Amino acid sequence: MAAAPGVVFANKDKLVLNFRLSALRIVAWIGVLTVVIDGAFYGLNYLGADKSRSEVIEAAVEKKYYKERQRTKRISRRVYTSNGTYHVPYADLRLSDGHLVTLQLHGKEALDTHKGDRFRVTVAPGALGAKVVFRGSIVNRTKQNNHKK
Repeated sequence: MAAAPGVVFANKDKLVLNFRLSALRIVAWIGVLTVVIDGAFYGLNYLGADKSRSEVIEAAVEKKYYKERQRTKRISRRVYTSNGTYHVPYADLRLSDGHLVTLQLHGKEALDTHKGDRFRVTVAPGALGAKVVFRGSIVNRTKQNNHKK
């Protein structure tokens, strides 16, 4: 029979939270359910997007940034170690209607995209009402800044 992690480690370390308190359990369940419900909402919204009602609207790059990720290397069975870091480029696009959308940039897109660039993107209403920007729908790139070629 498996015991809850909070109960097992509570005896060894006094800093671990005790989940026997009902208020703490309620807060933990609210956090878990919020993540699950949000994921289900956006997943169903994307899967049920109506591409026939899509429209092309203007978007501007508000911010371009990189997130650092860890590479792992397999040493042997069940043993992995860190093998350095790498950077993944992202861009925040501000749509003409005010929505902010974050897209991961791939390949040459990452080098060609700069703050202030304007795009036309294809947007469709999702199944649950939230707008969906389709990957690969970025067309008609217009440079707003003067960059070295």
